[in-house]
Amino acid sequence: MIDYIEVDGENSNLKELKCSNSNSLNSVVYLFNPKDKIYDFFKEEYQLDLENLLYEEEEVIHEISDAKTSKQELMILFILPHQNLKNDLNRKIKALVILKLKKKLIIVTGEKEDFISDFFKNTGESVERSEVNFIQLLNVSIQKVIKDVKEKREEISLLETQIQSLGPSGIIFNEILRLKKYLILLDFIIDSDRKILSFIKREQMENIKEIHMQNEVTLLEERMDTLDALVRAYNKYLSSLDTIINNNSSFQLNNIMKTLTELTVVLTIPTITYGFWGINLKLPFQGVPYGSLLVIVISLLISVLVWYWLKKKKSL
Repeated sequence: MIDYIEVDGENSNLKELKCSNSNSLNSVVYLFNPKDKIYDFFKEEYQLDLENLLYEEEEVIHEISDAKTSKQELMILFILPHQNLKNDLNRKIKALVILKLKKKLIIVTGEKEDFISDFFKNTGESVERSEVNFIQLLNVSIQKVIKDVKEKREEISLLETQIQSLGPSGIIFNEILRLKKYLILLDFIIDSDRKILSFIKREQMENIKEIHMQNEVTLLEERMDTLDALVRAYNKYLSSLDTIINNNSSFQLNNIMKTLTELTVVLTIPTITYGFWGINLKLPFQGVPYGSLLVIVISLLISVLVWYWLKKKKSL
């Protein structure tokens, strides 16, 4: 059985970390909102630049230390996407730092992640070896990302409805751009996190004897494949929305050009008619009272007939 401890770095006086620093018992320590004194503690105790790992690194990291020279056995930096992605891609990655000691697991995130708390509170009593918990935690992390990605499906469906009802607009273009950036970020994260999976399969499988934990590794690989398939499917769907928008825009432009062409043809008829009656030759209606009005009526009548004819034609 393991002891699960949550430490809020913003309010911690390091007492919880120091008390949990003994390897005499199996324990899991989840630290979030770390501050300067926490960073100093990790530099001194584990020779880790925790602040850099959480807020600067954008690639996964896996390191194994010699147990004879260091207290640290394994350090993993796993990356996850921020759910609320704006148009700026700057630092939209959440870091999940996992430090595995002989009988203890330390987990650190910049902000508190409820899925981590829920996982250990719900399963902690049934877990007997903290050294393999990190694989289950990675599994839960990927599962959380898959859930977040599936929620994007509703946003994409709403975009399709807006395109059909309102046509292309700046707001819709911005939403498509935001979703595409989110999928680009996910694609990068999947490629990076697969390195952790390869590392586990290459270096850690020999240390995992339990069949159910080996199954966890297989499940992690399957969930990464599922996430990859979702990202590719949503990318393809967004590309189809681009095609719909382009076709819609072309259709609207064609309608505008058709209307302008019709107006040009209709307005050209009075111009030609008035120009014809303006030449210095003997022409009909020159000696007729209200002859100019008759010319205007004739030109307007021809224009109306031509306009009606153009409207009936399916194409120009």
